Amino acid sequence: MRFAPAVFMLALLMATACGRPESIDEFHGVRLGMTPSEVRNYFKPNGEFTLLPSGEGALDLGWRGAEGEALTEAIFEFHEGILVAIRAKHGAEYSAKVQRLDVTPYAVRSISVGEDANVETLLLARGCPAHESEVQDLLALTQ
Repeated sequence: MRFAPAVFMLALLMATACGRPESIDEFHGVRLGMTPSEVRNYFKPNGEFTLLPSGEGALDLGWRGAEGEALTEAIFEFHEGILVAIRAKHGAEYSAKVQRLDVTPYAVRSISVGEDANVETLLLARGCPAHESEVQDLLALTQ
């Protein structure tokens, strides 16, 4: 039994060293389900938040990246006080070799090249009625 603590410590060390990959409902330190204040506190890139007009009792936070940030702008959409969608644009230096679509039971993430040739990330909560049609459009791409 003397080896049990050593094995536990080794497993803990390996888990810490390898890190946990970012799940698809996470984006630069924030994740779906957070409140507006949590998004402002945990979003990692440097930049400035602004309150954006939105309809039907929703709240949108806009974000513009500081000079030199790879992420140039983002919109965080909240319904009933929780984050349900993120729409972000990456700068010209950021490139995606392939467009991708990731799907879990809780979220859909699309990474695509926008009209201006810059990369765009769209992250949607699957349980949000306001985004149901967008989710279904993205899911149709997998069939």
